[in-house]
Amino acid sequence: PENLECRVNLGAALGKLGRAEQALVVLKAGRSGGRPGPPELLNALAVAYAVDNGAHVLSNSWGGSGTSQLLEDAFRYVHTGGADGLRGGVSIVAAGNDNSDAAGYTPANIPEVVTVAAIDRQDAKASFSNYGFGVDVAAPGVNVLSSMPDSAVLASPSRKVSDGYYRLNGTSMACPHVSGVAALIIGQHPEYEPLQVQWVLQNTARALPGTSPQRFAPGFGCVDAGASIAYSGTPPKLDAHLAPVEIRT
Repeated sequence: PENLECRVNLGAALGKLGRAEQALVVLKAGRSGGRPGPPELLNALAVAYAVDNGAHVLSNSWGGSGTSQLLEDAFRYVHTGGADGLRGGVSIVAAGNDNSDAAGYTPANIPEVVTVAAIDRQDAKASFSNYGFGVDVAAPGVNVLSSMPDSAVLASPSRKVSDGYYRLNGTSMACPHVSGVAALIIGQHPEYEPLQVQWVLQNTARALPGTSPQRFAPGFGCVDAGASIAYSGTPPKLDAHLAPVEIRT
């Protein structure tokens, strides 16, 4: 797809690895029959369920304003290895779409996640994308070819490409790009801990020209799949000083 052509250097990565040999699991954080429920609790339980059932990369294209101790505990639970404490997961989250500081949005403002902003084809911050020092990397988020049911609320005829496919904008479109690259990294280096995966994502990112520190975290840029896979060093094992937490389901 044209939105991936050069933006995340996907071709270089796929040429070397073929594809990420990872299973994809989709979780719906809601009550049966579409009945309303407390979204914060449901999202926290879904996150905990994912890591307890073997998820190594969690892609989160959802969120809202404010802070949440419950969600912070849930993502720390993922980070520190879930119920068995043996291996943590990497949580990738969308920064949000209000052209505001991501520090005011959760789960984007949780320390244990990788927060993703959106850029356009000119490598500029997308007009809607949240920003700030809490942003870890950026990825394409404008006019991205996306699968979506034709009955969905966002299924605008003006954005339809074919049945079930639309071109959409949002950090929700940028987030999965980074999740895919994280899966490629783990597929090649299953021994990496979550912070090591994040370190590779950030330190192999392609610099964005003219980016001010107020827009993205200094020193990082657009995720680069090819450079991430080509990295042959040993990422530092950073000490997050986190104690495991218990999430009771």
